[in-house]
Amino acid sequence: MKKIISIIVILAGILFAQSSDLKENSSLFRERESFDYKGSMEELYKNRTFLRSVVPQVLEKEVNEEEYIVGPGDIFLINVFGQFENEYQAFVAPDGTVVIPSLGQIDLKGLNLKTAKQKILQKIKETYIDIKATVSFYGMKKFRVYLTGAVFSPGTYFVQGTDRVSDVLDLSGGSKEWSDETKVEIRHLDDSCDTVNLAMFYREADKKSNPLLRSGDMIYVPLVDLSKAYVVVENKAELAVKRTTFVSHIPENKSTIKYYSLVEGETLAMFMRRISAYNSVIDLSGLILIRNREKIPIDMLNQYEKYNTFQLQSKDRLIIPDINTYVYVQGDVRIPGAYPYNVNLTASDYVGRAGVLEWAKGNDYVMVVRPGSNEVLTGGNVPIKKGDTIIVPRKNRAIIRDYISIVIPVVSIILSTYSIYSR
Repeated sequence: MKKIISIIVILAGILFAQSSDLKENSSLFRERESFDYKGSMEELYKNRTFLRSVVPQVLEKEVNEEEYIVGPGDIFLINVFGQFENEYQAFVAPDGTVVIPSLGQIDLKGLNLKTAKQKILQKIKETYIDIKATVSFYGMKKFRVYLTGAVFSPGTYFVQGTDRVSDVLDLSGGSKEWSDETKVEIRHLDDSCDTVNLAMFYREADKKSNPLLRSGDMIYVPLVDLSKAYVVVENKAELAVKRTTFVSHIPENKSTIKYYSLVEGETLAMFMRRISAYNSVIDLSGLILIRNREKIPIDMLNQYEKYNTFQLQSKDRLIIPDINTYVYVQGDVRIPGAYPYNVNLTASDYVGRAGVLEWAKGNDYVMVVRPGSNEVLTGGNVPIKKGDTIIVPRKNRAIIRDYISIVIPVVSIILSTYSIYSR
């Protein structure tokens, strides 16, 4: 018993010591937040060596020294060798100058990178004798640009000298449905303005249509000018919405509509390339062109050459459907909804996946509705295609039973009401 008491006393002492250490540490943490502690840290770090950490910058290629204009925020690394050795980091100040110890202030406003490095080296040679030096471009400035117009998130964006117009547009979430990416304006601080066809960059990777940005640039994405020729594109997309934790998905029809300026002489094939409509989810054989309220079916998958010369007209409406990769099961099943399409399966296979209810009709009464033509086929042995809708009907007696279950309560209420008022 005495041994047990001794062990308990020892453990209690250890716990008390640890708790007192925690209190000291917590008070130290609080002191670090105070002004006095920060003041003492200045003395502590005053004579310590500055450890430099290089943050890698994401660039598409090496910086062109003749194109890059030096500005506030750029950093130069200067190494001096000879009678003495030293290393300096020189930051370009907001006024475009850089201050180097023992050299003084050097004005770099408006200079490209190559000229700025030469000017710094020349200043070193004029100041020191028998000294060798190197000047390296160490850190790139960041600057403000402004995005306005038909974009989802207009405002101020911080970029660096190797960023392009598309980088800012991607950060903003892209352009809106009514935007005209063929006439994007870049307004500079010197009041000059460049108009670029950004759609050409997206379509053909033409970097001339996606220039580098300068400090203070204003990017303006205009709306489509409806007083001129334009085309409306509607994409019939189907979003699969998960209903259960099993396999069932129920699609929700959703259309995205976008307006495009029509280039003079542009054919349907050229237009489809411009808007990047050729991809694996587009049904090229089921396009529909609405012109003057007339629906024109278009099969670009099998008749491409025909539409390579087919001229578009202003106010044409082009409906581009997605390839449907689902089969839909409805009716008297446990889990109705959309199921992924598999080759060589019949209606009975999909009905079996959905689970047949007790009051469903037999396999011979299953109906299959083809998309587009709305053709109705009967029987569980019907081969299923993409987009088919399978309907499992109820037995007649089940339908009668449902009607009776609805009618009986209504009749009982009427009889009860009649008996009350007839007394």
